[in-house]
Amino acid sequence: MTSQEPPPQEPISARIRQLTEAVGPTTPATALLIYFGYVATRARFDCFGVSLEMTGLSNQSLLLKDPASAYRYRGFRLLLASGGRLFLVSGTWTLGRDQTIVVPYDNGIRIQLVSQP
Repeated sequence: MTSQEPPPQEPISARIRQLTEAVGPTTPATALLIYFGYVATRARFDCFGVSLEMTGLSNQSLLLKDPASAYRYRGFRLLLASGGRLFLVSGTWTLGRDQTIVVPYDNGIRIQLVSQP
């Protein structure tokens, strides 16, 4: 019988160095993606005059959810329903100053209307 010695193992410090060399560059890239995603989301909400805090979603929830279904707009008021469309305004809406949001009222968009006292 021949006895074979196992191959020598690398020291743990060499393995850690290899891991940090691979993971290190991804950290700034991930941070930039998160930052620009947050900025784009905030800009999208600002376009409608809605504060990002009105969605009730945490930063983690905004990052993990599908963008098409992640947004839950709160604080809008129904101004008018006509011609298969809903005309929504923010809670602080002023005629001539703020925008009116027009949403098609069909099966393509899920809308829950809640009466407020």
